[in-house]
Amino acid sequence: MKNLHLLHSLWLAPAIAVVCIQNTLAQVIDITNVRINPTPEGLEIIFDGNIDRNLEVNQRVEDNRLILTINNARLVGETIEIDNPTPGLDFLRVISTTENSIQAIVTGDTKAPTVDTIQTEGQLSINIVVPRIAEEEVEIIELVVTAEKFAENIQDVPLSITAFSQGEIEDANLDSLNSVANNTPNFSFFSAGGQSRFFSTYTMRGLSNNNFLSRDTVGFFVDDIPYDYTGFLDIDLIDVERIEVLRGPQNTLYGRNAQAGVVNIITREPSNTFEGQLSARYGSFDERSGTIAISGPLEPEILFFRLSGRLEARDGYITNTLTDEVIGSTSGGNIRGKLLWLPSEDWEIAFNSSYQDYNNGDPTFQLIGQSDLFAVNQDFIGFNRINSNDQSLKITYDNDNIQATSITTRRYSNQEVETEADFSPVDLFTGISDVNSTIWTQEVRLQSSEEAENLQWLVGGYFESRLFNVEADGLRYGTVGAQTLGLQPGLDRTSAELDQTTFALFGQASYEPIEALTLTAGLRYDTTNIRMDRRRNYEVDGSSVEIPFGMTFDDVETDSSALLPRFVIEYEFNPSALVYGSITQGYKPAGLNFRAESDDVLVIGEERSWNYEIGVKTSWLDNRLIANLAVFYNSIDDFQVALQDQRGFIANVANAEASIFGVELELKAEPVDGLDLIAGFGYTDATFDRFFNPFTGQTLDGNRLPFAPEFTINFAAQYRAPWGLFARVGLNTLGSYFTEESNSIFQGTVTTVDATLGYELENYGIYLVANNIFDTRYLTSGLILPGGNVGSYNDPFTIGVLLKASF
Repeated sequence: MKNLHLLHSLWLAPAIAVVCIQNTLAQVIDITNVRINPTPEGLEIIFDGNIDRNLEVNQRVEDNRLILTINNARLVGETIEIDNPTPGLDFLRVISTTENSIQAIVTGDTKAPTVDTIQTEGQLSINIVVPRIAEEEVEIIELVVTAEKFAENIQDVPLSITAFSQGEIEDANLDSLNSVANNTPNFSFFSAGGQSRFFSTYTMRGLSNNNFLSRDTVGFFVDDIPYDYTGFLDIDLIDVERIEVLRGPQNTLYGRNAQAGVVNIITREPSNTFEGQLSARYGSFDERSGTIAISGPLEPEILFFRLSGRLEARDGYITNTLTDEVIGSTSGGNIRGKLLWLPSEDWEIAFNSSYQDYNNGDPTFQLIGQSDLFAVNQDFIGFNRINSNDQSLKITYDNDNIQATSITTRRYSNQEVETEADFSPVDLFTGISDVNSTIWTQEVRLQSSEEAENLQWLVGGYFESRLFNVEADGLRYGTVGAQTLGLQPGLDRTSAELDQTTFALFGQASYEPIEALTLTAGLRYDTTNIRMDRRRNYEVDGSSVEIPFGMTFDDVETDSSALLPRFVIEYEFNPSALVYGSITQGYKPAGLNFRAESDDVLVIGEERSWNYEIGVKTSWLDNRLIANLAVFYNSIDDFQVALQDQRGFIANVANAEASIFGVELELKAEPVDGLDLIAGFGYTDATFDRFFNPFTGQTLDGNRLPFAPEFTINFAAQYRAPWGLFARVGLNTLGSYFTEESNSIFQGTVTTVDATLGYELENYGIYLVANNIFDTRYLTSGLILPGGNVGSYNDPFTIGVLLKASF
């Protein structure tokens, strides 16, 4: 019986199917016309035809696309395609997908639009609503970084990173590394010698360049060109598109190894349309500056250029009570040129060049504890002259399967300084320094396409040649000072040539074994060779006589190498929540000490660290709130410690064991349209675990590392009104820190406040800019000297008017 029923059903099935198909075809409605009308909320799509009943409309969302399927209808006529049908929408397509259905696909700029109402009374009318996203919120959503050499949303990068877009850079007036540090957790930048750019000390996660005799702990890059050495870092940042601050060791993706982190600065690219920007500023201490940038095509779609430059001058604010004059005036500027050539769809060739020249006046230092922190009493007025130039050639080949990059760079920098060194009105001695550096680098990278889904990889090679010349380093003795030592007036001059060569191979691969889970492994092999010739002589004024005055080292050499792994695991709970953990080995190669006066301090031993980090990155309330947290621990072996000699010079080097524990928290919020709140907090417990100073006999276990603030706080509130008002207030707090290893010179917690008030039109703006409103003073350097401890302090309160224009 069951078999008979089955045969009966099979026999009837074709007939039933034919009847159903005939009925379905009979019910299909022809759409003879489609009208697109803009509305205040977005647009309206009206389907006309013989619509005698309600049509079924299904909807779904894929990324930033809204897909509407209209059943039992077909489009009579051609497919409709419209680019940018209304602000906020990229594309609209209406097409017949089958004989009895129509699809309308609406693509939003950043988000999928929504459907407000669907009416089906005689005609089908669909109202499309464009999501109203504030300008600054869009910027957060689309903030793309190349920190890991692939363009990706900052929230998808599994490391602690702070990035600033072009708009954020302009709003916060980020025109120096100091201003960048003031807006970044666990990154501090101190400029010694007042406003003279004499000597820059920075700290990232408790690691500083206090040992400037060795390799920098942070990698600074401007358009892929490495910047280094303490006297060459305090630069003006102009025409910048993006700044990325990566905390933690970076050794498997960057050509130059960086132990504490990377500051990656990307200037604006040449454009295919003519455009330009102008700005001018006048303020306290007769400050005047002007900036210009212009860009456009030399051959449309193929060859483009960009030129930018800045000139500035400013009077000093330090009073020399001996002569009753104000000293420390500065002047200078820089210029940058860029060419971009696109010979074909797959090739991109970029050439960049820049030149900087500054005459920064006298680097000034005061006795710590004196009542007037901006006064000196000295017989000599010094100078600090800095000039540099750099060039780079970047060639990129990029197709659907692979990307190849070649980067060739050269940078020359020179600093000439002479400054008061006895800090008195007596002609005892002055300090001199004349150094120059020439760096050539070649980096080659091969990497997978950015569209690769489950496996992304990168391999590269790096070569660096660095010639560091010390033309003069020492003391110039005046009449009284020379007589004290039984000498004739003259120069105690150290000179040296250091030739450093670095080779490295590096690579990293990220694999997604299952959806949402990514495993990353990287490895770097780094080898460095340094050769040095060094001598120290006393040169009598007005004579060719040179008297040996210290150690001479001829053709000394040291080698160091390391194999540096990195492991990362990340899990994406959803598009708005990512958790990650990483283990990375950090490394600073061995070096040679050009100030060494004995074999014991000639070689600077290599420094190694293991770095552990876990972090969480989240976004909330449709990206109106971003909250990121990172916790890290570093264990450092053979930590390089620079120490003062009996003259007060940083000339001795020892090694220690150290550890660092820290936390970083960053928040960004837009509670209402136009109002942005930005906050960052960093905590660092950076201490010597075991350290015995062999030159003073001190045991310094438990002391804090130099220039490592216990915490940092940055906060900014900014409002931009639709009718043109712009207002911003920013706060920066540095927790307590010490300026040297014995923890004798202490700076307590300090807070500075900056503010900007302006009015903006479409292409113009005028602003009142105030820095350090409450005139807070804090140490930016501190040294222990036989005659008393000396230091320098931050800039005082300043106020100025800033004009901006674009065309």
